[in-house]
Amino acid sequence: MKDRNTRIKLLEKIIQLDIGYRGIHSMENENLCTCTSGHLQAAANAIAGLPRGSQIGILTGCYIPHGDPPAPESDGPPGALCLARGLQHLGYDVLLITDEVCENVLQKGMRLFSGSFRNLKSFIFPMHSTNCQYDPETADKFFQNYDRISCLISVERIGPCHDFESILIQKIGECDCVADLFSKYGPGELAGKCLNMRAESIDPYNAPTHLLFDYIHQNRLPVATIGIGDGGNEIGMGAIPWNLVRQNINSGVGGRIACRVLTDYTIVAGVSNWGAQALLASIACLMKQEKVFLDLITEESETACLQFLTENRLAVDGVLGIPNLSVDGIGWDVHLSILKLIRGVIGSAS
Repeated sequence: MKDRNTRIKLLEKIIQLDIGYRGIHSMENENLCTCTSGHLQAAANAIAGLPRGSQIGILTGCYIPHGDPPAPESDGPPGALCLARGLQHLGYDVLLITDEVCENVLQKGMRLFSGSFRNLKSFIFPMHSTNCQYDPETADKFFQNYDRISCLISVERIGPCHDFESILIQKIGECDCVADLFSKYGPGELAGKCLNMRAESIDPYNAPTHLLFDYIHQNRLPVATIGIGDGGNEIGMGAIPWNLVRQNINSGVGGRIACRVLTDYTIVAGVSNWGAQALLASIACLMKQEKVFLDLITEESETACLQFLTENRLAVDGVLGIPNLSVDGIGWDVHLSILKLIRGVIGSAS
């Protein structure tokens, strides 16, 4: 017999298996996972505590310009669709958010699960600018139109990397060597750009959706923010010290790609889709609505989603760069094993 908090702690451990060797916990004691320990529980509590009918925004989409074909990656949209389906069934009003280059994968995915959705809304963020600097007008208009949003979740969405200003804001300057380290291992002339895991700027293919999170924090809006990521360059990773990301993320790119955008709760996972599944499972667990998760998020439903996206060339594996029955270079059988573990924890007696 496991109480709900224990089960959520177990879920956090499951999704933090680093099967793809990203380096989320390369260092034993100080890593991305230890720094955000308990954030899955806190994020689930924040959502489960909202009144039913509250509006929740879910942002996703990471475009792979070097893919064959160029397309959004398959990590992110399936997780966002999973969250959207589950949250609607739990009584929340859901708004899916992406940009123009990722619109197709999300819209087609919504149609695939049309039988599970009830009047699901979407917002396509304009590609009017590749400037990652703060633009109050864009975000201000968004929140004027969607003033009921109580929580904003980002699933595998790349945000701008650090610059010297954000390093100081992060309050890690008490270490005298940080400035020197940032000069040596930081992004250099790419500071403030949105960088992929190759440390290449994808600004032309990535609308500045991070402005929504900046706006929330700078205006102290009563909106809870949650970031889900697996590589250090996603929205939410700004809650983790830059130097810690630098030291852990493999391939020596951590210091360059580390995202500056923080969220109230940051869920670090081996694959972001796993983080989205675990978040929904945790919310359902806290609300004593485990059956919602077990009925909706099955091996069959998630396999059908990925098959549909890949067979129609709507999404590519972010590591392999091709439509494939894999995510982040990890075979689909492994992803199903993780889902089985999540379902097993949620299906256990409370």
